[in-house]
Amino acid sequence: MYHFQVSKVSLALIRCSKLAAKIAKVLMLISAISCTLNASAAAKGSNNQGIQNIEFDSLTFNTLEGLAKEGNAVAQRMLASMYEHGEGVPKDIAKAIQWYRSAADLNDDVAQFYLGYMYYQAIGFEQDYQQAFIWFAKAAAQGNADFQYNLGNLYRYGTGVAADFKTAIQWYLLAANQDQGNAQLALAILYQQGDLVPENFIKAYLWFSLASAQLETTESLASLIAIMSAEQLQIAREDLHNWQKKYR
Repeated sequence: MYHFQVSKVSLALIRCSKLAAKIAKVLMLISAISCTLNASAAAKGSNNQGIQNIEFDSLTFNTLEGLAKEGNAVAQRMLASMYEHGEGVPKDIAKAIQWYRSAADLNDDVAQFYLGYMYYQAIGFEQDYQQAFIWFAKAAAQGNADFQYNLGNLYRYGTGVAADFKTAIQWYLLAANQDQGNAQLALAILYQQGDLVPENFIKAYLWFSLASAQLETTESLASLIAIMSAEQLQIAREDLHNWQKKYR
């Protein structure tokens, strides 16, 4: 599993500026996503055809390097990670960036995300939120629900791009409809509070209910039900049933 070492943002710095607080929220998300990606899942999730059956974890460095030089994007991305973290080779950020970019240019969504992360965290680059956004957007455009949720947050908080609440909701919806629990919870809270979107208890019920399969939403859902009318609750339960038939 690939782990990024993320510095904790001190509470004192967060208090200094609203912008710092917004960035901290996005940083926590990016950190969480990066720490859940591993070679097996990444290979399955990438857009590289005909290579998913290769057991990359069992390959020697020389074999992996050979595949990378032949244009195998997953091998390139794994080689980049090895250089980034000094796993089996001396740590070399320049080579890590070289291989991440090569894989990203071959449309590997995970490499695109990692390259964005390096811009975001100033790893081998000057910190550049706009460049980070560009690569995060490329990754999200390929359909990974975690990356879509991440992009929704960037639009919501205006990190690397002008804040655009409508677009943020669109990306949250794309992720939520793929059962991304955090996106579902974000939508539930927004609809319940009428924040960024018109208040809608029926939609809030839908997303709280769906998020409950992965996250603790029992109290929030109970509180919502307590203020819903019988008619609203009936419609909400029908919507939940229809969503489950369509997406599960």
